[in-house]
Amino acid sequence: MRIIGGDFARLRFDVPKGLKLRPTTDMAKEALFSTLSSIIKFDGIRVLDLFSGTGSIGLEFISRGAELVYFVDKKPRHIDFIKSTVNKLNVKHKAQFVVGDVTKFLSHNANKIATFDVIFADPPYELPVIPSLPDIIFSSSLLSHDGLLVIEHPNSISFESTHPNCIKHKNYSAVNFSFFRQSNK
Repeated sequence: MRIIGGDFARLRFDVPKGLKLRPTTDMAKEALFSTLSSIIKFDGIRVLDLFSGTGSIGLEFISRGAELVYFVDKKPRHIDFIKSTVNKLNVKHKAQFVVGDVTKFLSHNANKIATFDVIFADPPYELPVIPSLPDIIFSSSLLSHDGLLVIEHPNSISFESTHPNCIKHKNYSAVNFSFFRQSNK
């Protein structure tokens, strides 16, 4: 795993063997952050990284100036790896960690923690809740009014023609990113 841009650009971290992950490829991550840089400013934002895996996306946000990233993943080994990476980078003050099921986190934390400027979700592609994930996230009240939601998903799911809040879709080989705003203006 490597960080593409920002303060920690080109740093590499070895992911422990045995973690069952589908990390976002460097090419897709580079394209994602290129798109994001044309939509948002990174400095001082608050990010919620759902289904964090290796933490690659959340760490990229920290490297580019995010004030705080919440990492949420149900697997303790994933969160332990992210914590160790955050410690190596000496950015503990910019990270919070939640070990737990993402859908339960979303339903139980509405209005309990501050809102986020960006919510990024990279669920397992076989997760049946993916088509309803935007509505679950919007109803959680965790996304700020002008916040951006990004969902990574397989080719078999399309939000662009089916969800009124989808503002953009990008495809990079087998990796798809759909971008949403709270209200389409």
